Amino acid sequence: MKKTVLHAVVIIVLIGQLFPNQKVFANPVSIPTTPSQLLDMLRDDTTVVVGESNETGKVTFIGSKDGTPLSTGNRSFIPFVGGNDVNSAALQEYAPLFGINDFNSELTLQSSLQADTDRTTSRYQQVYRGIPVIAGEITLNTSSSGGLYAMMGEASPDLSLDTTPQIDAAEAAQQATQLMTSRYGAAASDVILTSPALWIYDPCLLEPSSMPAELVWRFEATSVSNHSLDVLILVNALHGGISLQFNQIDTSFNHGIQQSNELAQEGPTTEVPVTETVDPPAETPTVTATETATETPTETPVVTETPIATDTPTVTPTATATETLMALPATLPNAINGVTIAVYNMNHLTEDDGATLPGTFVCNDTTPNCTSGVDTDADHALSYAIDTYNFFYNQHGRNSLNNAGLNINLSVHYDNNYANAFWNGTQAVFGDNFTPDDIVGHELTHGVTQYTSNLYYYYQSGAINESFSDIWGEFVDQTNGKGTDTPAVKWLMGEDYGAFRSMSNPPLYGDPDKMTSSWYQFGDLGDLDYYDNGGVHTNSGINNKAAYLMTDGDTFNGYSITGLGITKVAAIYYEVQTHLLTSGSNYNDLYYALHQACVNINGGSAGVTLQDCAEVQKALDAVEMNEDPLGTFMPQAEICPANTQPSNLFFDDFETSNAKWNLSDYSTGSSVWGRVLGYSASGSYSLYAPNYSGTADTRASFANSVAVPSSGTTYLYFNHAFGFEYGASMDGINRTWDGAVLEYRIDSGAWQDASTLYDSGQNYNGSVYAPVGGTNPLAGQTAFVRDSHGYISSRFNLSTTAIKGHNVNFRWRIGTDASVGDLGWLLDDVSIYQCQSDITGSLIFADGFSTSYVYADSTSGNVTRDAANSLLNFTSSQATPLHYSIPIHATNAPIELNFRFKISSTSGSSMLWVGLAHELTEITPAVAAADLAGTFIGIDSNDKIQFLNLYPNGSFSQVDGTASTLAYGGTQVWRNATLIVNGLNWSISVKDDNGSVIGTLSGTLPTQQDHYDYLTLMYDNGGGTDSITGQIDDLYVYGTEQTATFNDVPYNYTETLGGVSYLLHDYVQALYDNGLTAGTSSDPPLYSPTTNLDRSMAAVFILRANYGTSYTPPVEPWTTFTNESWANNAYAQKWAEGLYQAHLTAGCQASPLMYCPDNILLREEAVVFALRMKYDYFDGEGNLVSYTPPAASGTVFGDMTDTGYWATKWAEKAYLDGILPSCGTMGGKPMFCQYNSVDRAWAAYMIVQAKNLALP
Repeated sequence: MKKTVLHAVVIIVLIGQLFPNQKVFANPVSIPTTPSQLLDMLRDDTTVVVGESNETGKVTFIGSKDGTPLSTGNRSFIPFVGGNDVNSAALQEYAPLFGINDFNSELTLQSSLQADTDRTTSRYQQVYRGIPVIAGEITLNTSSSGGLYAMMGEASPDLSLDTTPQIDAAEAAQQATQLMTSRYGAAASDVILTSPALWIYDPCLLEPSSMPAELVWRFEATSVSNHSLDVLILVNALHGGISLQFNQIDTSFNHGIQQSNELAQEGPTTEVPVTETVDPPAETPTVTATETATETPTETPVVTETPIATDTPTVTPTATATETLMALPATLPNAINGVTIAVYNMNHLTEDDGATLPGTFVCNDTTPNCTSGVDTDADHALSYAIDTYNFFYNQHGRNSLNNAGLNINLSVHYDNNYANAFWNGTQAVFGDNFTPDDIVGHELTHGVTQYTSNLYYYYQSGAINESFSDIWGEFVDQTNGKGTDTPAVKWLMGEDYGAFRSMSNPPLYGDPDKMTSSWYQFGDLGDLDYYDNGGVHTNSGINNKAAYLMTDGDTFNGYSITGLGITKVAAIYYEVQTHLLTSGSNYNDLYYALHQACVNINGGSAGVTLQDCAEVQKALDAVEMNEDPLGTFMPQAEICPANTQPSNLFFDDFETSNAKWNLSDYSTGSSVWGRVLGYSASGSYSLYAPNYSGTADTRASFANSVAVPSSGTTYLYFNHAFGFEYGASMDGINRTWDGAVLEYRIDSGAWQDASTLYDSGQNYNGSVYAPVGGTNPLAGQTAFVRDSHGYISSRFNLSTTAIKGHNVNFRWRIGTDASVGDLGWLLDDVSIYQCQSDITGSLIFADGFSTSYVYADSTSGNVTRDAANSLLNFTSSQATPLHYSIPIHATNAPIELNFRFKISSTSGSSMLWVGLAHELTEITPAVAAADLAGTFIGIDSNDKIQFLNLYPNGSFSQVDGTASTLAYGGTQVWRNATLIVNGLNWSISVKDDNGSVIGTLSGTLPTQQDHYDYLTLMYDNGGGTDSITGQIDDLYVYGTEQTATFNDVPYNYTETLGGVSYLLHDYVQALYDNGLTAGTSSDPPLYSPTTNLDRSMAAVFILRANYGTSYTPPVEPWTTFTNESWANNAYAQKWAEGLYQAHLTAGCQASPLMYCPDNILLREEAVVFALRMKYDYFDGEGNLVSYTPPAASGTVFGDMTDTGYWATKWAEKAYLDGILPSCGTMGGKPMFCQYNSVDRAWAAYMIVQAKNLALP
């Protein structure tokens, strides 16, 4: 053994001699021999940084924390064909960690450049059997002595697919042409396609997805008659259909955005209190333009400015310290390097008018004053382009956009009323007045990106692309000494034109400032009218915020960052852009690249130090750049809670046959549904139907109906993956052309849509577009549309009155139109079942504390949720009593409570009581009030258990168990407790995590309770000074749930607001109990909680709340609101008349007088009604005295700071009165979201709070 160690030490010494200043593995007897061993060793090495992908499961980054290159001398290396020995050593050592097993056959060298005196940067393209992989790229930074500075990129791992196309190039080209004609309005004769090329497309390299890699034909499609089109089209080469397509040029405002702008300009319809002069609505911020870039690794990228609308009010950003402006030389590029910067005039024409870019020559940089004020757009374009060239030349030594002296052309006055700008791969183009310095710098930076990292303009890589242009655009803006650069506006994009983004405060314009921000956009699963290539304009805010923090410094998200200034930060980002990122890089990649870039240039000309790199790291952590955004692309439904199993009434995983199914295509009489081998959620088979490239109505249903039990909760669950045709239409709006629905029928009744039964997982995510003359049989219906990004799951609750005790059948139905196809729909693991406990009944309540939960009542006890570990923490003492209750509404038939706990108490006098209450129970049994009763298990840290029964008369009985040898105040240990009540019999057991019994108790109750309304936690200190701390996890209640008043408002009905879940059932029930609502349907009984509250509904609620259930509205004729149609809400005209007569409304418009019955109430309007409901009163003469809130402070909300705006004081008062909670946070303050709507469930909440109604 000693001899072996000696040899290993000699090896380490030799490695150190051969490769000086390199990291070598510290343990000489543990040199890794497999990729997994190497990865474990790298993870354990605190001087090495390793980044990994959630999508591929492989490494995406390896680097050094301090810049010392890693050794690549652990094995004899195989020379890289066409490469160099230094790279071969690094690739052989580390490429398998990235999913590249044979670097010689799976990588091709694309470029190599000398990054500095010791470092070489090489870029590699992944190939599979000679076919390139889209976004499969690796960058390698190696030292001259063979060390590895950094390796990053992504590869599609473990590829195994047929590379022989079944769809030939001609057929693929026909499908691509059909897409251009049907979706983009191009004549077939005008369509120009690039030569077809086979590529491999693995979606997970560009976006979150679990879809398999596929062989595709790749095209770039343009039109000779429409130069606003440059469409990337991927056609599946095995079965046809469009795998991916998006227009890489946006030449006009998005239609959906224009509509949003128009609505914003109109302002909200406001409820006017009759005793108050109402100020005009606050102006919506001027929305000008953002930009959309579209770039691919092999084709010419195009970048377009497109405005993004937002309802977020404009607020002046917090001023930050400014850096001394750099003195840029006035030297002209032409005089330095022979680079010509020229400006042309398009004279308000486009290619459609017969004009050709670049247009008519105006001037170039040999005449720097250009038109001397005659044409300010031309003057600005030239001046700011020179500034941009000089910034890149002086800061980065870059000679023009391509670093090879490329001449720069800019065209102004493009089209009429074109508030836009774009980079088309060869030049920049600007509409009138759209030439401020940061926008010019922004567009030209897209050219730099094109020639360096070449980031795809899609999803997160596109957001980074967009952010890079914002960053350099602002750096040019802040250092050229021109325009307005005061601290208040210097981080606004386009402030000299009309700001549309803030880099210091991205949420100001609806952009995220961190990965977990609620502003993060999920692209095609989000706004269906504005696809935005996966949220590139919005999600750029994350890196924008990081760049601001690095440059100016600030405190954000718990981190205090010291600013480095523009010179250092620009150098860091330039290193990232030129030497690290690949075309498909995402934010996780950028997280590692930025720190590595800082380390790479440590000690260089920019003056960057390792301490600076620590500040960079804090900025990256502050914006959570390596975290996943909240929400998910691939939601999964829970089958059953922990400790329960499904009891199947129907199940099919398609592994044997499709005998349980009826399969048909209604349109053709045949079927395209069938079992397929390959991509499945479980096993090897799934049921599949393609998205047909023609009109079709394709259906799959059960061969036999399934009987649903009359009791218990029954679910339908299935795994599925889908891809349905979507993309731009002739009007420029992205449409969902095809889609699918789930339908059901009861017994032999009519088929109906199943969306009302949706419970969890993936719900319908859009609507099938319904154009005039369209042929899709599902046109206009809400449906599963677009792309699921892989297998997801959906669960539907069949426990409605109409279904229980009946036979039910389900039908999966695809509707397609006459145009191009897509992937289609895959189904797997279809089941109908009930969740069963091993002991008692069905699961009626579960809380693993993985998400926030709002309890029904509480005292001052300290109870918090540990989100990281999904636990409920509690601490309590005599001074801080504990009392938390959760509504459960269960019958005693029988009922079982299970939970895990840890507890520590200072003496034996303290007990934590967890149990089932008939009413809300007081803090201690000794002071229990009358009519309060419950059954509880008592636990302490000495493993002592007790049984407690509280009686309605306030008395109680108690049964004590014995204590064990555990010490009070000792180490907390997990225990599992069970309480079962069956009629008069009860039993308690406590076990450890190994299942060993710690103690048991049992007995009988003197009287039987028929129901339990609450699950309650409370603390009893026995009258002493003891205190307890501990944790609870996995609370489960099994039994039979009581029937709720409304089918669509179960006892556990919750809605989420601002990331917090609110239990709203009791508020709806209180409304019903007080006669203020009868719901929206009596058979079945429905309340429609998610229906937005309109002014018609509000009239009924307000009058009943103010005058009681006996109030009768006026009878005809109704003479007040006669200037509008009541067709949609005829029932409400008499209520509006009564509201007016009661002086509770002045209408929505004075001349002509109108009520606007169909208008949805916004939060700012709804709280006016609620506050007047609370505070209005009648004086002694019967006159209504209308309430006016106190003046606004402007300090309550982060999004309502304008004290002059009419609604601010109403919102502040309503929030402070508890009438309506906040919708989130901004800048450490609550948000009010005044323009958000209020649904009927929240209307119930507001009325109950305003009228102080008792909850059930």
